[in-house]
Amino acid sequence: MAGNVNILLDEYHNEETRTRIFNDLKNSIVNWGLDLYVNSSDPLSAKLLEAYNALIIIGPRRWRREYDWKVEETRAIIQFVEDGGTLIVTPARGDRNYKITFAREIGIDWLGMNSKFATDFTLHPITSGIFKIHAPWFKANIIPEWQQLARVQIGLRSFPILAVRDFGKGKMVFVSSINLFSKTFLKRFDNAKMLLNMFTWIKELGEGVGVKKKKPKVEKLVVSEEEKAQVAIKLEAPGKAKFCPHCGVEVPPFAVFCPNCGASMEE
Repeated sequence: MAGNVNILLDEYHNEETRTRIFNDLKNSIVNWGLDLYVNSSDPLSAKLLEAYNALIIIGPRRWRREYDWKVEETRAIIQFVEDGGTLIVTPARGDRNYKITFAREIGIDWLGMNSKFATDFTLHPITSGIFKIHAPWFKANIIPEWQQLARVQIGLRSFPILAVRDFGKGKMVFVSSINLFSKTFLKRFDNAKMLLNMFTWIKELGEGVGVKKKKPKVEKLVVSEEEKAQVAIKLEAPGKAKFCPHCGVEVPPFAVFCPNCGASMEE
């Protein structure tokens, strides 16, 4: 098994992630046994990324020109993933440059926002045991190379809430809601469980690569034992799973009928 799995959270383009609403996410990542580093001073580059297994980009929010997304950053990230890295990416609320220069390059475009619940899921480690998630999300269009894991229906169209993509030796994860990472929405339905699944999966991917990373040059996030005890999202051993005898889908332990095929669980 490889050593520690290093994750870089980009705050150079979005200083909003420094606010308290994202503290639970940061503390939880550390609590789950990953090493979290925060970049707040430099544009993303190949040299910066070579120390990490995964990169998190929560949609840019800074409005000053010097923080605009650059084509060179897109190239560095694409190479990072092709070489075996994992990328988690979300939309931005108003950064057109980020949308055109980066998101469209990896096959993502988005329109306005909506707030419907997601209850339609595809089987994947990230969606294991998930039955309902909710947060305001962007109506996104993605190319077929993306596998939709969670989606909602609006009229005749289906929009992805969560999607993954193989890219070279690495993986990309698209989360169409910035709010899913925030403290308020981590408390709703299966949102926290979904994030726990996601980072557990990313940890396993990083350990499986077995590549020795260089020592990161940015500051590592350290969580005290007292703060760890207060984290709401715990990495607990899963309970005994319950499956539908008719369609084989995993169902909630309290279910009387299968949420997938509607069959009685008492037969």
